[in-house]
Amino acid sequence: MIREATMNKMFTGLLSAASISALIASDAAAGGFMLREGSASAIGAALAGRTSGDRDVSYSIHNPASLRGVQNFEASAGIAALFADGESRSDAALPGFVSSDSPGEDAIIPSFTVGYRLNDKLVVGFAVDSPFGLASEYNRDFVGSFDGVRSELTTITATPMVSYDFAPGFTVGAGVMIQYADAELQSRVAGGPNGVADVSGDGFDVGYTIGALIEPVDGTVFGVNIQSGFSHKLDGSFSDNFPGVGGRSGTASFDLPAVVSVGVTQSITDDIRAMAEIEFANWSAFDRIVIKDKATGALVADDAQNYTNSVMVALGGEYDVSRDLTLRAGFAFDQTPTESAFRTVRVPDGNRWWFAAGASYEITENIGIDASYLYLTIADNNVTLRSPATAGATVSNSNADVHLFSANLRYKF
Repeated sequence: MIREATMNKMFTGLLSAASISALIASDAAAGGFMLREGSASAIGAALAGRTSGDRDVSYSIHNPASLRGVQNFEASAGIAALFADGESRSDAALPGFVSSDSPGEDAIIPSFTVGYRLNDKLVVGFAVDSPFGLASEYNRDFVGSFDGVRSELTTITATPMVSYDFAPGFTVGAGVMIQYADAELQSRVAGGPNGVADVSGDGFDVGYTIGALIEPVDGTVFGVNIQSGFSHKLDGSFSDNFPGVGGRSGTASFDLPAVVSVGVTQSITDDIRAMAEIEFANWSAFDRIVIKDKATGALVADDAQNYTNSVMVALGGEYDVSRDLTLRAGFAFDQTPTESAFRTVRVPDGNRWWFAAGASYEITENIGIDASYLYLTIADNNVTLRSPATAGATVSNSNADVHLFSANLRYKF
């Protein structure tokens, strides 16, 4: 029973990590471990109107129909720098261990999009981003370290896509999402070398994205996008001191959520636009992690996650100061999918409020830059520890916030 509990904890982290990018800090910039940092201009409005926007090619990450905005050729390379802070404090008391720590890690998140117009109706594109991700690390002498020391995962999604104008004001886009996940997890265990065991794994899965832009009248644009979920099976290995299966190979299977987004962009004047967005994430798909011994196929653990479906809503606006300069701002509420009874130290998530501002500037006719700043505050929450060493103790997570600076450099002709 102790071995199975340890396996549950180790792989809960692996897949909580396997839901989170190694380039991202824990409690990064979206509920659960979802990431949305691919477009600096969209972030500047707190993602309001991200599904209905087509001002630059980076919006195609959120809706492939946004490729309709590409005139000839356009490419956008983006980078986001994330700085996380927060405190985790436990009521557990163990000799030689400390009761508080700060697990968040700073991160750099890159992205890339490109689009090329083939004719007056058809545009092809390609995007690379990281839609899920996390990295967190606790000190080994933190009392919660038996439930997790380090969680790290890199997800990379490559999406070839296409958009087609079926009629004036009606564009449909679609793409194939090829997702790679690579994870490494550490947890403290009694009796092992340095008291830490390690597990790592990676895998691929394929999904899809489909969207539409509808402009019923000049100045009003509605957007809708559906991104499929993913069913990952990570092939991995256990460090030699991993309890019961040290040095052996294993697999971990889990599902990531499908996401449906609806946005609207409304022109108020020739220079002012208002945007709104609502997103539904099918987080209930992430209900469990099934771990097996790869050699024998024997079930090692079936770990319940019990995430619930969540909603994000956002409002924002843009103002064209001049032909070359646009300012924007927005705010959003992002509901956590985690339940208090099942929340872990690896993903100590809570409801989030977003406050964002940004700008776009056309340097020349061919080169432009987008920049944004996002402040994100995360509601205080509690985690109940489950490892035998500290079972039933509570970790309180408080004062958690994130500062995100992002920029995209665009080139078009």
